[in-house]
Amino acid sequence: MGPETAQGYKNIKIIRKYTLQNLQERQVQIMRCLVVGADSIGTKGTYLEKKFGVKEVLHWDGRNKKMPFLPAVDLVVMLTGFINHLMMWHVKKEAKKRGIKVLYLKRGVSELEETA
Repeated sequence: MGPETAQGYKNIKIIRKYTLQNLQERQVQIMRCLVVGADSIGTKGTYLEKKFGVKEVLHWDGRNKKMPFLPAVDLVVMLTGFINHLMMWHVKKEAKKRGIKVLYLKRGVSELEETA
């Protein structure tokens, strides 16, 4: 197995950045997705549900000073233009520790469609 597999295997690190297209090509089943950033997710949630079969979309606005515990998710979409650095580093560290795939977007839906 390549270095991109993490869940179910011990001591294997994810060293590749994922795009939604990579995940779809590999037929990765994404059940829960966390969107971090922006005041509201608007159409992003329905877009993820329709295009990629995400069953549940969670949202953090990224403004909270308190660092919440990262829930059990299969994918994290970070809107880096809308969160502070501390939140970004916290989520990145926790996701890496758990082997959760992270998708970094600068602004939102337009970039999400380009990436996909």
